[in-house]
Amino acid sequence: MFTAKSGGFVPQKMGDKVLFVCKDCGYGFYARDMGFLTSVIKAKCPKCNSCNTEKDKRILY
Repeated sequence: MFTAKSGGFVPQKMGDKVLFVCKDCGYGFYARDMGFLTSVIKAKCPKCNSCNTEKDKRILY
């Protein structure tokens, strides 16, 4: 089993800040990940105030 000390992958925990991207304006920002509640409670874009956001798909979570 890999650990953080051996350079292995450490998964995000609920409440950690992750990178989100706004689908309307394309702005990338950090917000708290709410686990399975992220689909219900959307992160709000600080640039255009849109709730049409998703986790950045370029980053493996």
